[in-house]
Amino acid sequence: MKTIFSLVIMLTSAMGARAQFTIVDADSREPLSGVYVFGDDGTLLTISNENGRVKALDGTLTLSMLSYEPMTVDAKTAKGEILLKAKPYELAEVVVDKADYMKMSATFRDVVKNFNRVVVYREGMVDYYYNLKTKKFKRIVRACRQYEHQDLRNAANDSIKMEFLPLLDFNRVHHLQSTDSSRVQGDTIFVGAMHGKTVVKDGIMHIAQNGLYRSVIDNIKFNDRTSISVFGLKYKVTKSVIDWVHSSPSSSYSTLVAVRQYREEEFQWSKKSVVVPIQTQSDLVVNSITTLNKDEAKEEMKDKDTITDFTVPDCLPPLPESIHAQIGGLVLRKFREW
Repeated sequence: MKTIFSLVIMLTSAMGARAQFTIVDADSREPLSGVYVFGDDGTLLTISNENGRVKALDGTLTLSMLSYEPMTVDAKTAKGEILLKAKPYELAEVVVDKADYMKMSATFRDVVKNFNRVVVYREGMVDYYYNLKTKKFKRIVRACRQYEHQDLRNAANDSIKMEFLPLLDFNRVHHLQSTDSSRVQGDTIFVGAMHGKTVVKDGIMHIAQNGLYRSVIDNIKFNDRTSISVFGLKYKVTKSVIDWVHSSPSSSYSTLVAVRQYREEEFQWSKKSVVVPIQTQSDLVVNSITTLNKDEAKEEMKDKDTITDFTVPDCLPPLPESIHAQIGGLVLRKFREW
C-alpha cells in the first residue's frame, strides 16, 4: 500500500536526568525500539527510542510489546541492558483476489480510567467483514463483558466522565500520504507524511522486529482538533498513540496482526467544575483472517447477538496487576458504545 494507516509516537518522560537503561532482544542483543513502558498504575510513561533507550523513572515499570514476553522491573535498579524474551506471533497473509469479503476475527480489550481509577473495563471478540468491492467494513461484536463504575450511566459529575468509547472502526481510519523524507536508525525508519498541505517530519516510526512490521504514529502531530473550548466546556488531548502491527511490510488489512491505541485527555464540564483526566488504552489482536463469498458473508452477518459467557483467547498484552485489582470493584453491565 502506498498510503499508511494513521498512528502515533515519540513520547518521552518529563522527569529530570537520571540513569538510563536499554531494552534489548534477549537472543540477538539488538536494541528494541517502540517498547511501551507503563507505570504501576497503568499509565504510559514513555516508549523506548530508536536505540532502545529509556530514562529510569520512579516505581515499578511494566515493559510491553507484542511478540515479546512482558517484564516488570524496579526503576531504581533498572540499569544497563534489560533483556526481553521473544514470543513469536505471526499471521500468514491471506489472498483475497477472488473473494467477495475478507473476515477478520479479533479479540479486543478497552480500559478507561479517571483520576487513575478504572471506570470501564471491556473485553470480548469481534468480527470485521470487509467488502472488497465497496471497501467498507461491517463490524459485529460476537462476545463482550463490560464492567463499569456503578455511576457511569447516571448524570455526569466532576469525578466520572461519560467517555465515548467506540470499538475500533476501520471505516473511520484515515490515511496519510507518505513523503520522501525519512531517516534510518538501526531497525527503525522515521518517515514524514502530508497533513493537509504540510509535511510532518518524524511523525511515523516504522519498526521491523521479530518477524513483524509496526507503524507507530503520533496522532497529536496529525490532528488539528486536539482541544475544544465552548460555553465553558473544555476538552484537550495530551497524548495519542496508535500502533499497527502487520505480518508483512505490505501493511494491508490482509496482513494485520494487532492494533494498540493509547490516549490521555482532559475534560472539564464548566469553568467551575474540576478538570477530569482520562486515560484510555485499547488493544485488538487478530486471531484469524478468512475469505467469504457474498452469500456466506450475508448469512453470517444476520446473526448480531452478543454473548457474555465466553473464554477470552490468551493473546492480549498483559495489564498491570493494579488494573486487575480495580476490575473486581466494577459492575457488570450490558455492552454499550456510548
